[in-house]
Amino acid sequence: MEPSKVHFQEMQRMRAWWMVLLILIPSALVCWGAFQQLLLGEPWGDNPASNELMMFLVVVIGIGLPIILLNVKMTVVVSDNI
Repeated sequence: MEPSKVHFQEMQRMRAWWMVLLILIPSALVCWGAFQQLLLGEPWGDNPASNELMMFLVVVIGIGLPIILLNVKMTVVVSDNI
């Protein structure tokens, strides 16, 4: 079987300003809450999370979410053997 010939290839990234905003706003809020609670010593909200949960949220939502979602890309390849 011979290799298929690629006719078309397209790669898209999530870079629309509103998509980036949807990712960065929750991340910034979690980071601000962690800063306020962990460094300033003021509980964040009426029913604050524990300090351990706040650190976990910073790692997952504040750092992990933007890294993962801003690096997602979609690749479409059209070849002879579709």
